[in-house]
Amino acid sequence: MGKTLKMGNVPYDMTEEQLIDVFSAVGPVAGFRLVFDRESGKPKGFGFCEFYDHETAASAVRNLNGTEVKGRPLRIDLADSDPSLEGKTTFRGELDSGDSKSSVLSIPPGVAVPPGLTPLDVISNVLGTVRPAQLMEVMGHMKIFVINHPEDARKLLQTQPQLAYALFQAMLMNKIVDSSVLQVSLAIIPR
Repeated sequence: MGKTLKMGNVPYDMTEEQLIDVFSAVGPVAGFRLVFDRESGKPKGFGFCEFYDHETAASAVRNLNGTEVKGRPLRIDLADSDPSLEGKTTFRGELDSGDSKSSVLSIPPGVAVPPGLTPLDVISNVLGTVRPAQLMEVMGHMKIFVINHPEDARKLLQTQPQLAYALFQAMLMNKIVDSSVLQVSLAIIPR
């Protein structure tokens, strides 16, 4: 029996965190995923929510379908399982043993920087080839990792400063932070 819901008519300005709060009123959320347009990186207005059991999922359909959120009635139905959701949890859950935690902490060594370029040039060039939706997905995974495993994330970013730079650059590219934040950050970083 299904424990995954498909939700539709989701307000475009709602975050996963806000939606998880709505669904958590019914029971603990095991996994959650909003669907974004691959080209524009904008939300498509639907997604998936996974509960730990069928009974809670069925209760969510009964109690939340038609619930008005930010002026829009949510459409909630039981769904076939979402393979990209199964086994993945939101920031409120724990990462599975087979997830990215172990692989993130064992990042392979980088490649040589071509003559005439700096490492920052190479990072910027690579980020320029990545679709906005992919950057948003990577940043979302990093956010989950930071929240669930703050000490491991700190170690990772300290030992791999190029990753920290790439994440910050991606936030600038997606207008998540303002460029004035970069100026302030650069001013306080010891040289």
